Amino acid sequence: MFDLVTSGQTQVLGDQIGTGFVDFFDTLKPAANIFTDVSGNPITGITVVGPPPVIPPPPAHLTLAPATGTDPVGAKHTVTATVTDATAAPVPNTIVIFNAISGPNAGLLGGGITDVNGQAAFSYIGKGGTGTDSIQARIGTLESNIVQETWQQPTKCPQRQGFWKNNPNAWPVSSLVLGSQTYGKTKLLQILGAPGRGDASQILAVQLIAAKLNIALGSDPVPVSATIATADRLLSGFSGEVPLKVAPSSATGQSMTQSGANLGLYNSGQLTPSCTP
Repeated sequence: MFDLVTSGQTQVLGDQIGTGFVDFFDTLKPAANIFTDVSGNPITGITVVGPPPVIPPPPAHLTLAPATGTDPVGAKHTVTATVTDATAAPVPNTIVIFNAISGPNAGLLGGGITDVNGQAAFSYIGKGGTGTDSIQARIGTLESNIVQETWQQPTKCPQRQGFWKNNPNAWPVSSLVLGSQTYGKTKLLQILGAPGRGDASQILAVQLIAAKLNIALGSDPVPVSATIATADRLLSGFSGEVPLKVAPSSATGQSMTQSGANLGLYNSGQLTPSCTP
């Protein structure tokens, strides 16, 4: 007979019941009256037979990591608690309670049991909107350091060059700089309407236009910022406007087509898996 402490607010260590979860945090605690007679009265005089149990050293230190994190709203964030004793040895098989003590997901609880390395992980989905959660772990009265997770508005998914060619009214800007040249909307649409044609500068420019329009509309620039810098540098090596009549087989042409291919991956959404349409 055991007393059980449960919670229905968490996403870990739970057995799914219907559409929710029930987590057992503090289990296998003997009830007040372990042995009773048929009338429910406690039975006294019971003694323990055998060697005394080996009691491991109690937890002395509890740390939580990583110290900070940043994710889009709706993504999953994981923190890991590390439990050690007074000699810095890991403490396994210990229940750790995790709590979002403030922020958009304040009140969220979770639990985990430490492994042989004294570690327990807790993951949750950021459903509370933008802002910064402060998260802390505890074992009884032993508390960890406080870590923070910042939730940001998800970035928009990039669009392929065909979208920008066919939807000029959706453009967030009316001009772009490609290399060292400024192009108006009319010229940019001409370039988008004639991709390739055996000219590496044209192949590159089509994808570069789409990438810069995507970023201007709110797509994440990080996965492609270095490629854009390379593309602008390659185009800046020539005077005049695209098309620059660069043979794809030349050294510069190969660099241009490779950069264009990388930009194409970005424009097709393959480098921004956490974006929203």
